Amino acid sequence: MAEELSTQSTQVRAAAVLTNSYVASSSADLANFNQAEVMMDLTFGSLTSVEAIVEVSQDNTNWYVRLISDPPSSGTEATYPRVIQLTAANFTGYTKMTIPFPVAARYARCRFKGTGDVTGSSLAATIVANDI
Repeated sequence: MAEELSTQSTQVRAAAVLTNSYVASSSADLANFNQAEVMMDLTFGSLTSVEAIVEVSQDNTNWYVRLISDPPSSGTEATYPRVIQLTAANFTGYTKMTIPFPVAARYARCRFKGTGDVTGSSLAATIVANDI
């Protein structure tokens, strides 16, 4: 018999219009889980794009942004915050998207912002954690 998957779902942002500045969601407690996904229900409206940043914390107070590095073609490696950008033109017809990430800290949250005209936009987010 297959082992049952342990899963937890936490709504971290109720559906709301995006702003042109980053706004932090509430957090999800990911204790005892090793994988998670930010599940977004998104309406672009008049937006150019949506940006999302996943942050993690051990104490639910001090937040750390996840980083990404580009291997250099020459010179020094470039490291910067991992910003997921969803461009409206590339996601025509899609309203539900996920950002998977490994769990490396007890808590996680996201920062979201819209670029361009926020009229008609909406984003709701849930962090779903599981123990695979």
